[in-house]
Amino acid sequence: GLVPLAVTAATEEVFDAFRGPTKMHALLHGHSYTAYPVGCAVAAEALRMYRDPEANPNLIVEGVDAGGGFRGGSDGGLLIDREQPKHGRGPNATLRLRELWDVGAVNELSMLPNVKGVTSIGCVLAVEVDDGSGGGYSSGAA
Repeated sequence: GLVPLAVTAATEEVFDAFRGPTKMHALLHGHSYTAYPVGCAVAAEALRMYRDPEANPNLIVEGVDAGGGFRGGSDGGLLIDREQPKHGRGPNATLRLRELWDVGAVNELSMLPNVKGVTSIGCVLAVEVDDGSGGGYSSGAA
């Protein structure tokens, strides 16, 4: 499949408004793939697969299935859905993503002196670095 590259076109006068010595002046969101049809179709299919226990081995199904009695996982995770029955799930089933990051390692990372904050959800690990400049787009940490 293809996803097109993007370009932002502007007159020199408009572009001049974003010139400056730091990226605080830059047009950082000049283009995006917002509502690109192929990207939207891929995202919709990915969301469907994330909620499908047959396609996503990192999904924890909890609750009682249609046959009664089945109860799933006991480890931590993020609640992502409360759908109607599908793939044998009962109406009381809940779906959670299994945590993929070691809790101890995430806690240890969060205690480092140059780390302002850490968030882990599913396969995402976000680390906010404190570089002393206040962060944001003007940060030189990246």
